[in-house]
Amino acid sequence: MFRKILSWIVYSSKDPKRLSMTIRGLIGFVPSLVVLLALFNITVQEDEVVKLINDIATFAAGLSASYFTLLGIVGFIRKIWTTARNTNEVILGFSEYTER
Repeated sequence: MFRKILSWIVYSSKDPKRLSMTIRGLIGFVPSLVVLLALFNITVQEDEVVKLINDIATFAAGLSASYFTLLGIVGFIRKIWTTARNTNEVILGFSEYTER
């Protein structure tokens, strides 16, 4: 799954042998940003960059944890719902197997 998402981001949707426009844009954005910051005499310290990267990683981890928690809750509610309606295929199949 992760590999598919990574491929979706990295490779072009038009020609999978080429980099996506997103990646090419980011590659071009970084040097442009450095030049723009230098033009306005704005300096960025290494610890600020590290903090920004850590903040982004923390946000992504929190978002991921929230998503998978919600996914688990929805799955559990769905399991209870299908069992209550007597449409849960696993339980129905299992009960048929044990009745033989």
